[in-house]
Amino acid sequence: MATPVTRPVVCEDGPVRARCSEPLREPRHSISGTIEARERRRSAEMPVRNVQIGLVSADTALVDFYAEVFGLERLPSADSATGTVHRLELASAVLKVMVPNRPPAVTEPVNPFFAATGLRYVTLSVDDFSEVIERATARGVTFTFGPIEIGPETRLAILQDPDGNTVEVVEATG
Repeated sequence: MATPVTRPVVCEDGPVRARCSEPLREPRHSISGTIEARERRRSAEMPVRNVQIGLVSADTALVDFYAEVFGLERLPSADSATGTVHRLELASAVLKVMVPNRPPAVTEPVNPFFAATGLRYVTLSVDDFSEVIERATARGVTFTFGPIEIGPETRLAILQDPDGNTVEVVEATG
């Protein structure tokens, strides 16, 4: 009998280590390369453990916007000598809004957002697209694109949050 070895295994909850004695399957092919190669990349130890997106705002109105429009849970905030960092939980990331003690300079949004290099937009994938759009509209949000349907399974809108940051909202059901 073969000696069991420990190797990464991909599960719905992400990579885990499992004891396994059966041989690896032959690679299967797909348009984007072999499935085996994709599984190997997903199951490898990743150097980045999570993503936290940081915004700077003059006040907490931006925190309220993301909490109310997108239904994000407020996490404990952190005070420092320079200001307060408010944190909102996303499914796989944290959105941070830094409110400095001294109000920051206001910058004009780049329009269209792709007219300049740098971090220009964030994409939020949602399960309740219609409700998000309804709540954003009720708050007087400016939509720069959409909302539109892209085929039968995807809806998309691009909006500006109260500070002028570009947010792409996507719902893909397929």
